[in-house]
Amino acid sequence: MDVAHNPAGAAFLARQLALRQPGRRFVAVLGMLADKDAEGVVNALQHCVRHWVCTGTRGPRGQGAAALRDRLPVTVSTGLAADARQALEQARSLCGPRDAILAFGSFDLVEQVRNSLSEMHAPIAVAVGPRPEGAGAPASGGCG
Repeated sequence: MDVAHNPAGAAFLARQLALRQPGRRFVAVLGMLADKDAEGVVNALQHCVRHWVCTGTRGPRGQGAAALRDRLPVTVSTGLAADARQALEQARSLCGPRDAILAFGSFDLVEQVRNSLSEMHAPIAVAVGPRPEGAGAPASGGCG
C-alpha cells in the first residue's frame, strides 16, 4: 500500500518497487480523487503493473471506479470494483505466481484497503520503505 497520488509520487514508488521487488509485476488496486492526475500516475507505473483494478474514493473530491477508469490511458488493462474489498478479491484472482498486489492512489483508498484486509483477517505486507543501509541509489524507471 502507498498513498502515491501524483506523477512524482508514483515515479518514486516505481523506483522503490524496482529496488525492493526487482522483476516483480503487480496487479494494482487504484483509487484516486477526481482532481488528481490519474493518467500521469498510471504512466509512471505502467511498466510495473500488468493489470489495474479501479475502485472509488469517498468524499467531496472522490470519484467512482468508472470515472477513474475513463481517465486512464486506453492502452492499460483495467477492471472495475464497487469497493476496496471487491477490488482486492479481483486483484487476487488476476495475480500470477510471481505477481503481487499494489494498492495505492489516495489516503482514502489505503484506509479502505487496511479495513478490508483486517475484516478478511489477511496479513498486511509492506513492499517498500526506507532503503537498507548500504544500498545504492534506486534505478531510474523502476520495476526492472
